[in-house]
Amino acid sequence: LASAFAVASKMTTSVKTGPATSAAAATASPASPVKTCLLQRYPYGWANQIPANERGWIFLERFITAVKCAMLDETQARSILLTDSTEIEDEILSAASRLRGAILEDVEKGVHTCLGKELDTFYKELESKRFSATSTDKLMIDASSGCAVVEDSYVVRRIMKEFTTHLQEHWEAEAAAQR
Repeated sequence: LASAFAVASKMTTSVKTGPATSAAAATASPASPVKTCLLQRYPYGWANQIPANERGWIFLERFITAVKCAMLDETQARSILLTDSTEIEDEILSAASRLRGAILEDVEKGVHTCLGKELDTFYKELESKRFSATSTDKLMIDASSGCAVVEDSYVVRRIMKEFTTHLQEHWEAEAAAQR
């Protein structure tokens, strides 16, 4: 009950609960135990405690951005990034460089295996990422629509697998479309 109030309350407050509340207040002795609970408002839901660099959805978003950067010239890649974090920028550009290197290696060797191997390393890295509990809103939407509840980890892995499979077969066409 306290967690429900924590989301709904407008500010941090102290609420006394226990035998001294409601009708029992009139008959409770001064020595009756009184419990105090702190209610705190979270207007956008509970804060996610998983660090951003460990979250699956964020990994997918950064990977997709790295792919787009890899399809562009190195000088253009930096211009499409929207972040004020040099650490995130470096992470994305490093991933783009890995992908670009795999493509160049495929061209030099006349094969189409290096890109696939590099994409697989990103997919395997996704396995180490974490997902927070499914939101109450998502559960309610799924329940009202009659859909089965699907874990976020499954959704992200499926998107990543379809995306990497598509890229292995269509990299050149997708890269041309990005330029």
